[in-house]
Amino acid sequence: MYVLNPITSLATTQPLNNNTTTTINPDLEVESITNAFGEPFYILNDSKNTGHEVIGLDPQQTKSSYIAQGNMQGLGNVTEYGIFITTYSSPISSSVGKGLIVKGDQVVTFTAQDIGSYDKDGNLLLKGAINFESDDPEMSKINGKMGFYIYWESTNGTYWTKTWLWD
Repeated sequence: MYVLNPITSLATTQPLNNNTTTTINPDLEVESITNAFGEPFYILNDSKNTGHEVIGLDPQQTKSSYIAQGNMQGLGNVTEYGIFITTYSSPISSSVGKGLIVKGDQVVTFTAQDIGSYDKDGNLLLKGAINFESDDPEMSKINGKMGFYIYWESTNGTYWTKTWLWD
């Protein structure tokens, strides 16, 4: 079995003894989506975990919360608050989440779903879809819109989320 990127099929795979060991190149993933949708409109690269708990054992599930800083086109610096529930089914995990993106008194809510896995080196790549809602006139550009995102967390401590808006 090979793990393929559902959007681009650019993950590099190397079979070992009837098992698939995957090495993921996040730059290729970003390049592929950027070629299709243009530059990301929203980038997060400063995130702090604010809570983590086990909520289920069969299936294995966790609930995680975070606060993150980022930059959104047209708004500038924003703060994101979110909660995700992740279900683990080795080697794949899937998550559903919701949260707020705040700039001063401007607020966008979101719901999101993603799927991903760790590669052979312990790096995590998640790919997901996110839906935005806001009744704030300043946020009207993304109200009711959908985005695609990639979340990358490497074993060296590098992590980021890049989101592309689908108009």
